[in-house]
Amino acid sequence: HDFAALEPRAGQWNRLVERACTNTVFQTYQCHASWWHAFGQERRLLVLLAEADGELVGVAPLMYSEQRVLGLRQRVVEFIGARSFDYCDFIVEQARPEILSILLQAVAQAELRFDQLYLRDIPDASPTLEALRNAFGGERFATDVRLLYEAPTRLFNDPVADRQLPNKKSLKRHYNHFRNAGQLEFRNCASAEEVLGYLDGFFEQHVRRRGVTDTPSVFEDERTRSFFRELARTLAPQRWLLFSVVLFNGKPIAMHFGFEYGNRIIWYKPAFDLDYARHSPGEVLIRYLLEYALERGVSEFDFTIGAEPFKYRFANHTRANYAARIFRSRFQYRLTRLLLEARVLVERHPRLERFARKVMGRWRGRPWA
Repeated sequence: HDFAALEPRAGQWNRLVERACTNTVFQTYQCHASWWHAFGQERRLLVLLAEADGELVGVAPLMYSEQRVLGLRQRVVEFIGARSFDYCDFIVEQARPEILSILLQAVAQAELRFDQLYLRDIPDASPTLEALRNAFGGERFATDVRLLYEAPTRLFNDPVADRQLPNKKSLKRHYNHFRNAGQLEFRNCASAEEVLGYLDGFFEQHVRRRGVTDTPSVFEDERTRSFFRELARTLAPQRWLLFSVVLFNGKPIAMHFGFEYGNRIIWYKPAFDLDYARHSPGEVLIRYLLEYALERGVSEFDFTIGAEPFKYRFANHTRANYAARIFRSRFQYRLTRLLLEARVLVERHPRLERFARKVMGRWRGRPWA
């Protein structure tokens, strides 16, 4: 229940991540610690550890909070990092799948007696999805598992086609515009101090860009800014942070807060200067990042969650994330399913969806929203 008690196990935690089925930067100790320091005040920690001969073989990185769900006060258990991490999962050694079942039994029997277990952004390749159905599929619980997001990815498995990626017509056109109009430069920041020097401008670009859409920037929340600053401090020394800047005549016109971990580049949060939007500095940023990925010889460029059309121009593979909801109350289960089906209908009508996003914005982050 105390995050400080986990710090001595950070090395074991990260070694376990390397042996786990879901092995991304979001499973590392540093990501969990950074998120908890920024957002943990409103939650209570519930991290379960499985050990064998003093070594970690399983981690359930969970938290819980009291929330009002459809007017009823409920105890909701979620993954640490929910809605911030693009991939969430139990951290279990691949060679010992029985550990996952043991952890889920412990969750089901935990003294806190959750009303809803809401586990989102579980990758489709994870054994957790089937294990949840097996552990909670009986009469005691009602379970709903459904697709949440697609996650387009570029697998670098065709050298000829891969080399052509940065030379796509639109990327080259926007790149050439800036090259011909002034001095164009690309930079990957090498230290946390250098990243922190750019972050305030990065936040401002993101807020301004999202301000002209129906979805406000996450950086309007100071806690999110604090989370990203902490990520910079903790991930840069590990060489897992990839913070990139496109400069035009010395001015940052596009920036990207991403990761390089496990032989993959991970797309996370981009921003660009709205004053240059006409010439798509974001496309210039993508061109540079693709070139960097090819130079590094990584196995993939993971565009992560979200079905934005630009991702599919470069992706040649699509993964998916799922959300699992487990209820003690059959009534809550039926009501939530009804709302989720209504959401599917709303999303089929763009105008209605835009209106719903504005109305629901005040409830962002609630399990039923």
